[in-house]
Amino acid sequence: MRRPVILDANGRPMRASASGRLIGGSGYDGARSSRQQTKGWGASPVPSVLETKDRAAIAARARDLTRNSGVASGAMRKARAQTIGPGLALRAKPDAITLGVDPQEALMFGRQIERAWRGWAHGPHHQCDIRRVRNFGQILRSLWSERFTTGENIAVIRWQPDRGTAFATCLQEIDPDRLSNPQDRPDTEDLTQGIELADSGEPIAYHFRDSHRYDYRWSTKRWHWTRIPRLDETGRRVVIHGFDVERAEQVRGVSPFAPILIGFRDLQRFTEAEIGAAIINATFAAFVKAGFDPIAVSDALGLDGGGLADMGSSWQDIRTSIYGSDGISISDNRIAMLAPGDEVEVNNTTRQVGAFADFKKAFLQDFAAALGIPYMVLSEDWEGVSYSAARAALAETWRIVTEDRATFIADTVSPVFAEVITEAFWRGLLVEPKGWPSFDADPTSYLQADWTGPGRGYVDPLKEAQANLLLMRTGAKTLDQICAEQGQDWESVLGQLATESHRMRELGIVPAELADALAARPRTDMEDSQ
Repeated sequence: MRRPVILDANGRPMRASASGRLIGGSGYDGARSSRQQTKGWGASPVPSVLETKDRAAIAARARDLTRNSGVASGAMRKARAQTIGPGLALRAKPDAITLGVDPQEALMFGRQIERAWRGWAHGPHHQCDIRRVRNFGQILRSLWSERFTTGENIAVIRWQPDRGTAFATCLQEIDPDRLSNPQDRPDTEDLTQGIELADSGEPIAYHFRDSHRYDYRWSTKRWHWTRIPRLDETGRRVVIHGFDVERAEQVRGVSPFAPILIGFRDLQRFTEAEIGAAIINATFAAFVKAGFDPIAVSDALGLDGGGLADMGSSWQDIRTSIYGSDGISISDNRIAMLAPGDEVEVNNTTRQVGAFADFKKAFLQDFAAALGIPYMVLSEDWEGVSYSAARAALAETWRIVTEDRATFIADTVSPVFAEVITEAFWRGLLVEPKGWPSFDADPTSYLQADWTGPGRGYVDPLKEAQANLLLMRTGAKTLDQICAEQGQDWESVLGQLATESHRMRELGIVPAELADALAARPRTDMEDSQ
């Protein structure tokens, strides 16, 4: 009895190996190399460490784009404004349940933590910055810009007890380009791209070049490296290295511009070429073509080379005396003089892209998708955008902003917050309330917090306010959530409302809610007569 023939996805018979396994074809067409569409696709499986080996070149080109491309620079600024804005506001929320304390008491102690944090992060003396020139919000903006451009941000938490400030903790921002192997040595199992790794893969130290490789002001420092441990001997965090982890065992970040670098550059060059062609067409208003051709005259008269040269020279002298050596122009548009016998033929060949605006839009849509920014936001093209489309774009953007902000807070902001508050307890600037566990016994519960960034804004304030009110009435949303979405703290809002309401009553001003009630009730005959 003949065995049945089993065919693969392309209809070819599969054969059995010695072990009985079927061989001869893949279940996925995208994995084949025999198909016309995949013959030239040389994708090779590489580990994440090798994927990031090219990050230096990618980072340099991404920086070049944000310096010289208005679209790339605008994308970076929009992402930063949505994610960080002027800074992130702390909302300390000590875990009352875990600490075994009254929730209201935990809420009040959270306000004390916030005051201590504001003194360090936003005080007038800029004690959070090792250079004493920026507050914490400005540092975050710089770190985020670096992360969005090159894919990672690095800072070192320094301990400077002799600065004469309330806190010794301060931040030093480090250019990621300086993170590299000493003497530019090749990577090894325990030292990869400047990061010293334990057997488990945990980063244990970072090697920083003392100055940027191409900073020629410090010729000696460029060839010296400093090793900085990730944690000091007490377990205190020292190096902050933040990046989005896309693959297991990844040790460095890669710019989000990486997939679209070539497209961005092509669009920039195409735009420059189109503008250049338009400038040439606008600049050269006309051409003066000489009707006298010395060569044709020479052939007709049988003159030799010398006679031809004299004839051409004298004719050019006459033309120069008429038009001048610099030529003539009309309203700053140049009229060019051509050599006798020369003609200019303007290139009027129809380009593959008939409309430049449509061509650019197609590029920008790809860029917007890669960067996670809606097309209309990236391009500032809101023509024909309906409320529903704008609302959908806002919702999509908000999801990406929320994810990016959460990752940035987790790997960059929270470690700094932990070290600052730890020092505040150590110095006695914060003291545990009576009956509470000590901070050292359970620092995690003390350090629970939310961070409020810029609000997502409204497309139609009236519609969205009505929706929020309905969600609050049905219990689907809280005032805390609504205020946080708009970059506000609910307690501050309620406190301000109470203050304003009390002050209005003192001045005899009818509060807004009473004015609305009076406007809604039926008017009396006496009021109508007045």
